[in-house]
Amino acid sequence: MKIKARPEDFVVEEILAGAPKKNGPYTLLRLIKRQCNTLDAVQEIAARLRKPLADISYGGRKDKHACATQFITVKGAVASLHTKTPKFRLETAGYLDRPMGPDLIAANKFRIVVRNVNRHEKEKAVPRLKEIPRKGFFNYFDDQRFGPFDPAQGFLAEKIIRKHFNGAVKFYLTHRVSEDKKEDVRRKAFFFEHWGEWTLCLKEAASRTEKGWLSHLSEHPKDFLALLRKIPAGELAFHFASFQAFLWNEVLRRLIRRTAKITSRYPGLAGDYLFAEEGAEITGVIPTISSKMLMADNKTAETYHELLQEKGLKTSIFNLTKIRQAYFKSIDRTIQAIPEDMTYTFSRGETEKEREDLTLAFTLPRGCYATMLIKQVFAAA
Repeated sequence: MKIKARPEDFVVEEILAGAPKKNGPYTLLRLIKRQCNTLDAVQEIAARLRKPLADISYGGRKDKHACATQFITVKGAVASLHTKTPKFRLETAGYLDRPMGPDLIAANKFRIVVRNVNRHEKEKAVPRLKEIPRKGFFNYFDDQRFGPFDPAQGFLAEKIIRKHFNGAVKFYLTHRVSEDKKEDVRRKAFFFEHWGEWTLCLKEAASRTEKGWLSHLSEHPKDFLALLRKIPAGELAFHFASFQAFLWNEVLRRLIRRTAKITSRYPGLAGDYLFAEEGAEITGVIPTISSKMLMADNKTAETYHELLQEKGLKTSIFNLTKIRQAYFKSIDRTIQAIPEDMTYTFSRGETEKEREDLTLAFTLPRGCYATMLIKQVFAAA
């Protein structure tokens, strides 16, 4: 089977919590995009509208490889909406009294086509498709949350909370991302290999950030903290959220191992996703980590304590004092996510006639991953 074979195979639409206002200090816009990630779209919109990036807010990052509709706000009036490009367009949607944020998203509505499903995959999927609307699926953070994860270096956030500021700066300048071109990969590998040779690295620097940071280090070789304080708040918050998600997923994996029989799994960027058919019995919430998180039950508390002890961490170190532009905020996340209004149909495949295409439609609460529902449906034993 294959998901996201084409952008039209993965359609997501944000549902706003509450009705927009007729007037207000923030202009609410509907961003309709195709094969474009949210941050890139917002940066281009800011440039075209001649607005500071900080004046534009959104509730969530939508997948690049999809057709997505989401809401953004722009502080003040918007004179023109002539921002249509092949990748996105804007529509007026009203006004708000405050910037757009995650709490203003009520849910996300999905329509997904899974292509080239073979007979064995269908036989395995159908019972799960019938069960999930009743019992839900395990509400893991999916791979999209782990873009900041580096298999060789781990998480930038973990380096910061451990006060490994040298390593955090090294991570920031050498971590590879999917958008990197061949020259970017070469340059980052050079920085990694010659880390600490600031003058030599500066000669290879190309981007504004690389030149500025390496120039600073050649003059102040140990002043890593000043550079970390320059990371934009939204970007650093995403790094923090990624590490929180990693720990949350690991707590859920351990709870599943202890309380249910693992029946299937799906490989992930930062650890396998484990599933159990008896999973509906594992319910409740798990908080994302912070210095002030509150545990819902003793079993979760014991599992978190064990995990942190193994990693040599304490909740108190998640209260950052030296870096303040972002922070660790705890939220309760349900262990099971239950889709609403879920329907599914199989049809003859368009590309391979011996296989079928599965079309799914459903609505999920904000923060839940539709791709995780798909993974639980097709996870292998």
